[in-house]
Amino acid sequence: MHNHHHVGVGRVTGSCHQLTLDVGRAALVDCGLLQGAEAGPDGAWAEQLEIGFAMAPMAALVVTHLRMDPVGRLPSLAAAGYRGPILCSPVSAALVPEDAL
Repeated sequence: MHNHHHVGVGRVTGSCHQLTLDVGRAALVDCGLLQGAEAGPDGAWAEQLEIGFAMAPMAALVVTHLRMDPVGRLPSLAAAGYRGPILCSPVSAALVPEDAL
């Protein structure tokens, strides 16, 4: 196994970590948005919303909890082509509107 930290190392917000499971397969843990001072002096800009990694190896997305810092870039992830399962707790799943799935 190997970890790659796309965003979130040394920061409080913007969690986005890739856990490589084996050759050709990985799981993404969160896909968050930088906030506050970590987003820069002008706040969130388009470049930080972009997904700069391949979707092909992603077997699943694991969501740790529902706040902007761990899930704020989910629309960008979908726009980048992610179509795999999203795994979260039953409590988190109950908070997501049905039409959002």
